[in-house]
Amino acid sequence: MDFMPDAPISSAPPTATDRQADTQGSREAELQSQLDQARAEAQLTLEQLQRVQEELEHYFLAHEEAAAKLERFGEEQRRAEALIDALLARIEARGS
Repeated sequence: MDFMPDAPISSAPPTATDRQADTQGSREAELQSQLDQARAEAQLTLEQLQRVQEELEHYFLAHEEAAAKLERFGEEQRRAEALIDALLARIEARGS
């Protein structure tokens, strides 16, 4: 065994303060690990939320476009019905 003059020689058992420091260091490492995991989960959740928001915006815009088309088609149908009614009235007037 090599002698290392700079290394502290400790033959005494760890004190309560040493054990408390080790426990606190271990607890801090565990808390840091939990914090890192929570941050990673939060980042993943945020990314998923952004994707869902983009998808909702897509469907909302598609719905708005479909609603506008439906309104235009309804107007065209009413106009066509009015023209048909006018033509039928002319035809009936000629036949009388």
